[in-house]
Amino acid sequence: MADFQEYLDIKNWQYFTELVRVAKPDVQFLTKTLLGSGISLGSGNSKIRTSPESSIIYDIEHVERPAAPLRSYSSEPILVSQLSNRERKTAPIFSIPLRDYIPIELFDKQVPAPALNTQSSTAIKNDMWKREIIMAQEGMLKMVNRRIEEMLGQIIATGKITYNDGTFTVDHDFELNPDCFDQVDTLWSNGSADPVKDLREMRLKFSKMNAGGPAIILVGSDVADAMVYNKSITEKMNILRAYYGNLQPRFIDEKQVEYLMTLQGIGEIYHYYGMYDDNGTAKNFLDPKKVYFISGDWFRLYYGAIANTMLGGITETDFFSYVEPSMNKKGYDVVLETKPFPVLTHPNSIMAFTVLS
Repeated sequence: MADFQEYLDIKNWQYFTELVRVAKPDVQFLTKTLLGSGISLGSGNSKIRTSPESSIIYDIEHVERPAAPLRSYSSEPILVSQLSNRERKTAPIFSIPLRDYIPIELFDKQVPAPALNTQSSTAIKNDMWKREIIMAQEGMLKMVNRRIEEMLGQIIATGKITYNDGTFTVDHDFELNPDCFDQVDTLWSNGSADPVKDLREMRLKFSKMNAGGPAIILVGSDVADAMVYNKSITEKMNILRAYYGNLQPRFIDEKQVEYLMTLQGIGEIYHYYGMYDDNGTAKNFLDPKKVYFISGDWFRLYYGAIANTMLGGITETDFFSYVEPSMNKKGYDVVLETKPFPVLTHPNSIMAFTVLS
């Protein structure tokens, strides 16, 4: 039986990288809805792409679901990326490099001395090291999943991805259509407001600009309270048969989302109350006073290439992981590197309507 230290050799990076891909991801609500449950290259998800190291290259579609152009019988093939309805964009590649530490003494206290039972001791150590490595990888992978969710929330709320922790900054604008951001004529805090009429008009505007309805309708926390507790609103909604609790919600509560109601001619409405930690301060992903109509068709997740001598140079891949002895030689470091970047490829994909002041 191989000694457990053979498993922890840095040359086994392929094994540890595959462990990351098969680990159970902590895929959050926005990620699952807009990108799909599988966010690795091996998941078969067509929305997952890779890009070379210099930058992420993607195309913005300026026409809603364009049809193919016609040419003569013997014409040369048309280069899709050069059609007038497309615009090539580039985005920065940034890295998420993480490292976790596993001390040796964590295991020596839990196994019989090798002198008493060498084979049993080695087998137990192997299993324990694998378990601890997988737990470390899953913990780091969940951090990556949360960052992807946070970036998707930023895109929905602002049309941008921004980041500044004092050490590193990111600022990329997807240049959404200004017509996709609006305010209702009468705020819903006003007794004369007609939220059902407003929601119907929002949905029709979205459908006309996108040649199709939204994948999901989200409301912020204040809007959710207004819809559920405001008597003038709920009475009007009941006329159109708003079904409270009769439909099985598609998303469980622990994913920071709750099903509110279904309205005929509008669709299912969900309250998304996702929050993230910004240097110790909890912040909402979305504006609590807005309603969001979102199409999932135009979201992609790109992974920038990773440069490492173990990979033989620069490789387009999703994750890279390996284990190496720690600097203090008293344990092992589990390393995980990835370069994810969500991309939005249509300027009409998100509409946000302010309904409360």
